[in-house]
Amino acid sequence: MSDMDVVCIVEKEGIHAVEVLFVRSGKQIGQDCIFPKHAKGKPSKEVLSAFLPLYYLGKDTPKQLLLSEKLIDRTLIASALDTKIIDTPQKDKRHFLKIATLTAEENLKQHLISRFTKRSQLMQLQKTLNLSSLPNTMECFDISHTMGEATTASCVVFEKGLPKVSKYRQFNIKDITPGDDYAAMNQAVFRRYSRLLKEDKPLPDVVFIDGGLGQLNQAIMVMDSIGIESIQLVGVAKGEGRKAGLETLITVKEGKTQKINLPPHDQALMLVNHIRDESHRFAIKHHRKKRAKKRQTSPLESIKGVGKLRRIALLNYFGGLQEIQKASCDEIVKVDGISKALADKIVEKLRR
Repeated sequence: MSDMDVVCIVEKEGIHAVEVLFVRSGKQIGQDCIFPKHAKGKPSKEVLSAFLPLYYLGKDTPKQLLLSEKLIDRTLIASALDTKIIDTPQKDKRHFLKIATLTAEENLKQHLISRFTKRSQLMQLQKTLNLSSLPNTMECFDISHTMGEATTASCVVFEKGLPKVSKYRQFNIKDITPGDDYAAMNQAVFRRYSRLLKEDKPLPDVVFIDGGLGQLNQAIMVMDSIGIESIQLVGVAKGEGRKAGLETLITVKEGKTQKINLPPHDQALMLVNHIRDESHRFAIKHHRKKRAKKRQTSPLESIKGVGKLRRIALLNYFGGLQEIQKASCDEIVKVDGISKALADKIVEKLRR
């Protein structure tokens, strides 16, 4: 059996799912499921005809495509993709089409359940926070550092209850006292929304701040200073023992603080925890990367005038960074290429 892709389309409630099975040398080696956008209410054959050229654009098309539908423009598509299209399979290929159909139906079912669940969560969150409309765009901030080292902030973006990874943002926090989470939150929130204002981009409906009233107040101060009133700010304070499901939501309206405690399995709280956990994951990932890079960087690299060759000469002469830190100016100047002025600068920098 030659290489082929099996492409099946199913539809329910106006939503289409296209399942692609990759069959090579008679064995299924992978699959892909796509939910075409802007296809609601359109016939499956029309959706599949539009899907195939777009999906295989820039890809190596297999020798055969086995389709679940008989397309009117089958000859044209086959010619454009330089492949053979089969829509009436023989017995040895039918079971692949059956697998693709069953898989597509299950994926579409889960997709519809997910959409229903997310909408119910958004409706419950709207009710909990007393919002005038569904919170379609939400963002969440988290701060991450190791005892003040390599402080970073994350901002994750959710649209219609689902993560929009392409819109995530990271912030390297600078010029603050190490470990000052309030200052870090202030800086991250200011940088994020002052830029959105400057670029005239849409603002989110709700912004979650991972932390208690102190962190939330920093965000409120920033929003007041740059003139943003439309965003609902919500603090997410950890519960007793930092257990999931025991968080307290904090809002401040007209100077009055409101604390909201929800049952662990409340739909709104589950959505908030999903957003908060994603923000935490993203912040830690970036922080660890920054910390590792910082720890792999020699302090010598930050000294102006000490390039790669001079760093190598210093390390070879003294045997390591600790020995350089202990050396006097008179000892350092003995290294080839190191002047008295540069030696003074090295001593001053390494002994700070």
